[in-house]
This record gives sequence, structure tokens and C-alpha cells, in this order.
Amino acid sequence: MSIKKDQTPASLPQSTEAWYFLVRQLNTEIDHNGTIIKHPYLMLLIDAQNGLLLGMDALQTPPKPQQILRFLFSKMIQPNRSTHLKPARPKVVQFERAQQAQTLAPDLAEIGIQARQAAAPGEIDQLVEEIEQMLAGAAEEIPGLLHNKEITPGMVAELFSAAADFFRAAPWDVLSDDQPLAVEFSPPGKKSFVQLMGNSGLQFGLVLYWNWEDLLQVYHGGSDPLDSIPASGWRSFTFESPDHLPQSDLQAVETFDWEIANEEAYPIPATFFPDSIERPTRQELVYYQALLRSIPLFIKEALQAGKSLDPLPFEAEFSTATFDGPMRVKITYPGGVLPGGGGPEALKWSGAKAPEEAGPDASAAQNLMFRAWEASKRLERIRLAKRALEAWPDCSEAYLLLAEDDAETIEDAYDYYVKGVAAGERALGEQFIEMNSGKLGTYPAARPYLRARQGLAECLISMGREEEGLDHYRDLLRLNTPDNQGVRYATLGLLLQMSRDAEAKELLDQYPEDTVADWTYSRALLAFRKNGDSPESNQALSTALSNNSSVPDYLTGKKPIPENRPETSESGDRNEAVLYVVQHFQNWWRTPSAMEWLKSQIKLEPSKPEGDRKRSRRRKGRGG
Repeated sequence: MSIKKDQTPASLPQSTEAWYFLVRQLNTEIDHNGTIIKHPYLMLLIDAQNGLLLGMDALQTPPKPQQILRFLFSKMIQPNRSTHLKPARPKVVQFERAQQAQTLAPDLAEIGIQARQAAAPGEIDQLVEEIEQMLAGAAEEIPGLLHNKEITPGMVAELFSAAADFFRAAPWDVLSDDQPLAVEFSPPGKKSFVQLMGNSGLQFGLVLYWNWEDLLQVYHGGSDPLDSIPASGWRSFTFESPDHLPQSDLQAVETFDWEIANEEAYPIPATFFPDSIERPTRQELVYYQALLRSIPLFIKEALQAGKSLDPLPFEAEFSTATFDGPMRVKITYPGGVLPGGGGPEALKWSGAKAPEEAGPDASAAQNLMFRAWEASKRLERIRLAKRALEAWPDCSEAYLLLAEDDAETIEDAYDYYVKGVAAGERALGEQFIEMNSGKLGTYPAARPYLRARQGLAECLISMGREEEGLDHYRDLLRLNTPDNQGVRYATLGLLLQMSRDAEAKELLDQYPEDTVADWTYSRALLAFRKNGDSPESNQALSTALSNNSSVPDYLTGKKPIPENRPETSESGDRNEAVLYVVQHFQNWWRTPSAMEWLKSQIKLEPSKPEGDRKRSRRRKGRGG
């Protein structure tokens, strides 16, 4: 993000946000822009409503008023990339020290910002401790990729482009870390073994080993590979958020415009040794580039051959372009048998129980379901789903399709979902479901089961059995806590409808980073139910309005709800407002005086352009 020459704090749009500024002296030394500072004074800037770290800077001495003012202005004009915020002035800046608030109040008032003294947030000490540890580690930051003079910006540009394509291909959706590949590079005829990371949804990338013994050493070392690094090193190529990147690499990304798949997919190739960290050699970057290009092709060919890397073994060879010229890459699966889980007998759909494990007809059932979902005619989809169940009665996905396409009544759909849940439980096994509680949604084979339970819950609620439906919703959030299904939104609406305000508040607090209308407006409604027209409820509503100003128009009837309801939305747009009001209209109108309070507060709020600071929101779909 570049700063326009004529851009000043006064020229920026003003948000309704409140910022919090404070200073802490650290008990460590840090490397700050190449200078070692002992016991630095750390300036911290925090979004007071959401606890988001907006910026920080370290000084050798306590900051002077003009230094604080420059720091504040710099974060208004050029927010940190990791916050995804646009340049703007806050409405209020709160200071821990009253003297700082008094001193800077006149300067801030000139650009329409209030300055106040306020107590520090309760979690600030923990935040400072985490930052202190991070900054202390930064003094030993690993060098940038271009530190090696044999590596040029053009080479890294090609590597990052391959990495972006690799990340988008998401090969970890097919293979887990229990499924190593054997890889041979020609030239120079070098053999290796590769494990993918990403199936758990926590860490994405790959690890390259030059011998099988090193892979086994790491595999036996427990949940953290870094605890059992082999002497020859642990060569990883991971995807991280930008704050994990060495500063020199981050600057190079901006300078040379290297391609990045998204803000959570900055490539970090590094070799970990028991006592040190090194960046890859030039030749290792060539190997990484070849792997990033060839592994997605290998998986594509394997799936085309058998839909699930079956029959085994599977082998393919590719000619891959690298910045040193063409390289032949030969990939073999399985690359070896890992004790207690690897090899052909353990090949699974992304680590979950595979259809193949239930017998040969299960593969046929899965192939029939591929055809069913792609069929354009309803009767053909139904016919293929029923054939899949004849081949494999535990095909949960077939029951999902029948619930959508074959059920004529809510009771019919309920019966199909009940059978789909039972089939999923048999296919996955109770032990697997409970062992992966919290992350079950990261396994593609488990997603039909989760979607069947969601459909069952919706049917129960439609049939007036809200308590039973709520129990399923709660268990889905326990099993699939990241909630890529969007179950939390339906759960929240149901809790508000049932006047279970305390439970609704607990659910809101379980996902504090969520800023969609369901979350922000429900916070405001709960605050009003508890406190009435108060500073707390007014502030909650102000936050909701700043995220989506269109909701009140539809909620108050100023604008009619469209006949054709949108199926997708983005946070902050009119579609989101419509979808929110459709679900929560009655919750507002049934709350005494809530609509009068809403209308009175709208008049006090400045207008805000739609779409300011939009965030994407995923709706429930077949991918679950």
C-alpha cells in the first residue's frame, strides 16, 4: 500500500472506531531496523472494540508527544497490511495516561478526533508478553531469500508463482501427512520423499526429505516435527501469514511484486537444523519449484485414473519447467509404508475413513455420486443416488441428494437425513468421529455426515422440535469448531428466537473475530435486551452500523425485502442485510422498544458508503 503525497489525516474518511494507545517498557533487547535496543519502550495501538493490534513501534527512550502523534497519523494513513483496513481516522483515541490525552487533545481535535483517558484493556499484559517474545525472537531472524547472491529476484518470482498455483490446487485435500510420495529429480537423478501438510487445516505446505530414515525419525517424534529434527535438516516449504515472513522477504514481495495466493499464503521455504535455521540453497529452490508444479499434476492424473488413487500403486512422470531449464520429475505413490498408518492399506480420503475400506462396492458408490451431482436432470440424480446405496448402504452422500431432490414433504426429508447420519456414523466409526472432535470438517470424507446432521437439525426445527435441532447444532459446533458450514449463524438465530440470551452471548464470544451482520447486530440486540438504551448497547449498535449500514433500511421496512432472496453475500453489502433481516426480523420486533431504539440511534449515526471494509462470508454449500 503506497501513501499518496497529498494524503493527510484530515483528508481521510472518519470511522466510528475507538483506538487505544499505551506504552510499555520491555524486559528484553530487540533488533529494531538493524539496531539493537535494550529494554525498549514499545508504543502499542489497539482497536478498542475488537482487540485488534493496529500497530506498534519501539523507541530507546519514552516517546515524546510529537512522536506519539506521528505514530498515530502513520497508522491512519497507512494501516498495517495484516489488519486489512483502509486508511481512516478513528472517532476516539483513548490513552492510558491522562497527561498524554490532555497534551494531544488539541492536535487531534483539529482533525475531529476526541482524546480521552481510559484504563488499559484487561488482556493487555498477555498481549505485551506475546509481543515481547516475538520481538526477542526477531533479533535472530532468519535471512531473506535474496541473502544468497546466487538467487535472483526473477528466480524467486517464478518460485512464488508456482507456490500460488500449488496453494490454490490444495493437494492436501487428497493426501494427508500419512501418505508420503517418492520423488526422483532428473537431472541430477536425486531421490527424495515428500510429505504434504494441510489436511488438518492448521499448517499448509510440504516437507522434503533426502532419505527415508529422516522421515521416519520425524514421524516417530510426536505432534511437533521440530522436536525431532534429523541431523541432515528438516526442509519445509510452508504457507504463512505475512507476519511470519523475514522482514527482508516481506519488503522484497512488495518491491518485486511476487505473486501471493492470499494473505495467509506467503511462502516460507526454510531448513531447520537442531540448533539453527537456514534458507534454501539455489539448487533446493529448483527442487521446490519442480515439486510445486508436478505434485498437483500427479494427483490430477491419479484421480482421473481411479477417483481415489486406486488401484495402487500409482506412478507418473512429468517434464517440469524450472528456472534452470526442464526437469523430469517421477512421482510414485506409495512412497513407503509408515508404521501404524502409511502405505496402501491406509490410503484414506484426506485421513478420514475412505469408502474403499468398507469394501470394493464403496468405490463404485462414490463414483456413482460423482455422476449424480453432475447430472442436470433431477430423476437421473435420484436414480444414480439409489444405485449408489444399492452398491454401498453407508453412502451418506446419497441420502443427502435424496433429501434435496426426492423428498416431497419435510417428513420425507427428515427420514433421509436420519438415514444419512446413521450411514455416516457407520462409515466413519464412532472412534474416528470423537478422536477428531473439533476438526472433523477438515476431513472431506466426514463432510457428508456433517451436512446430514445439519439437514436433520433444520428439519427438526421446521417440525417444531427446536430443542432436538439445537442439540444437533451444538454438537456440530463441537465436532467442527471452525464451522465452515455456517452452523453458528442458524444456532444464534434459534437461541435468540427461544430467548436464550445467555447462551447466545456465549456463542457470540466463541467467535469474537466474526464481524458479519448476524454477529454485530445480534450483539447490539442482546445488549439492548440486557441494558436498554445505554452506552453499551449504543456502542454495540454503532459497531454494527459501521460494518453494514443497510440492515436498518430493511429491518424498519424503509426498503422491502426482495422477492428473489440472494443466496450469497459479502459482509457489508445489501445481500447480507437482506439475509440477516429475513432470519432475525422477528427477534427485533418481539423485543419491546427495540425498533424505537434502533430508529432513534440511526438518526445519530453518520452515513457510511456501502462496501467499506467488506469481508467475504461463506454460505453453506455442497463442499461443507
